Amino acid sequence: MRYNDIIEDINPGEKKDSKAHFMVLWKKILHDCSDFMNVAGKDPRSGKHNFLYRGIKTSGLNRAFIGKPREDRQPLSGDPEQQEFANKGLAMLGFKTNRSNSIAVSTNYFVANGYGKVYLIFPKNGFSFLTGNRSDLLPMARCNQIFNWFEKYHSDELIYGRSIEEMSFYNVDDESILMKWLEEHPVSMKEFWEYSKYLYALTDTDIQTSLNKGYEIMISGAEYYALEYRFAVGRLKKMGYNIYEI
Repeated sequence: MRYNDIIEDINPGEKKDSKAHFMVLWKKILHDCSDFMNVAGKDPRSGKHNFLYRGIKTSGLNRAFIGKPREDRQPLSGDPEQQEFANKGLAMLGFKTNRSNSIAVSTNYFVANGYGKVYLIFPKNGFSFLTGNRSDLLPMARCNQIFNWFEKYHSDELIYGRSIEEMSFYNVDDESILMKWLEEHPVSMKEFWEYSKYLYALTDTDIQTSLNKGYEIMISGAEYYALEYRFAVGRLKKMGYNIYEI
């Protein structure tokens, strides 16, 4: 990931934690990230602003920086071949965002906190995304199951002609049930990913639902601003933003 310190560039010589300095930075975020800010309203249930959180383990980062997702990000754990398998499936569905070219974020502070120091993430205009209906979108454990299943059963040709409608008829809404069902009813890779799209409500057009419910969102295609949570939370609350305060 590429990091650029933006604090010194905005207002050289100012004390880094000054109110005036932060306001200069915040105005840039409001301008450069207006597409996201226009949809990051308040959660109708909690009244909290739907800002994005990300846990980062990398040490030595500034309290504010600009980052950009890698195009070739490798998994910290798991087999890169399995990640590529998932990427191919997402490409079959027409999605541009995948696990190799994105960062994972959520409006759930506690999910982010489990991965490292928490930062608020503001994607710049022109960003792309992929999300679904789970707090962990296409986790590598599941990709491992799918990968192993296809190594054993998969054929590029349709085997029994099972349709997405038929899979839905069986109410395959649990991963363990799904794997068992697939062993008994082999399908093509294309059909499997079409069903995964249905099962996980994968979308690159509806971000609002995931913002409100705290589902994982994968962000790609643009730089983003990152503000260390403890650096920003008090200042944002004084400006009228209702966000989690830990």
